[in-house]
Amino acid sequence: MDSHDCSTDRVAGSLHDGIVLLTEKTRPSQIPYRALLPKEVDNLLVTVCVSSTHMGWGTIRVEPTLMHIAESAAIAATLSLKSEILPVAVSVRELQLSLAENRIMLSFFNEFDAKSSEEWSAAVQFFGTKGFFHGYRADLDALVTDSLAEIWLGGLSRLLSNSDADPMVLARAVSEEASKTSRNMISRQGFLDKLRAFTTSKGVPLNKVLGDVQEEGVPKFLSKRECCVVMYRIVKYFA
Repeated sequence: MDSHDCSTDRVAGSLHDGIVLLTEKTRPSQIPYRALLPKEVDNLLVTVCVSSTHMGWGTIRVEPTLMHIAESAAIAATLSLKSEILPVAVSVRELQLSLAENRIMLSFFNEFDAKSSEEWSAAVQFFGTKGFFHGYRADLDALVTDSLAEIWLGGLSRLLSNSDADPMVLARAVSEEASKTSRNMISRQGFLDKLRAFTTSKGVPLNKVLGDVQEEGVPKFLSKRECCVVMYRIVKYFA
């Protein structure tokens, strides 16, 4: 994040009024779709002069980010045309799923490239926008705990009910869970039983989305990677 001079005015004794360089304070972040939508115009996507504060613009104003925004806007425009709706009416979830399926980065993680063609990559990219992770490491090979399973299934329930839950609330819960020193791992069967009870009420044919997660000979415990894949398949079923 950097902010160049806002004006030619100078505070007495300073040569750098308005200049802020926070290279060591800035971390990867996300830009909301609504920043591309002018409030007064329903049929326009703005990819450069986005709606932001001066400081917020300082985190966007480089070419790679603008290219990323433009690519995302192009997919939004495609969805708009296909569905014969205005860009302002495009479903953010559908847009995020399309971006994830096209291997366009939605969430930054240190340990893998978003361009991976594996199903788990798209799943983790999508859930990264919803607060299912609390940092820049996904730790996908880590096993799922009882408490994390409850938190994630609660987040999935709110996601499928189209509630406007704040992703940061879920991320904080995930962060608190990760800080616990004593945690019980949930068995694969235990998680699938919870998922089956959850999906039965939603009318999801669970066996169609489980696939290799329930095959014989798989490990007793479930990894975060596998858990994300199953939840992602359920989200796509409802999309």
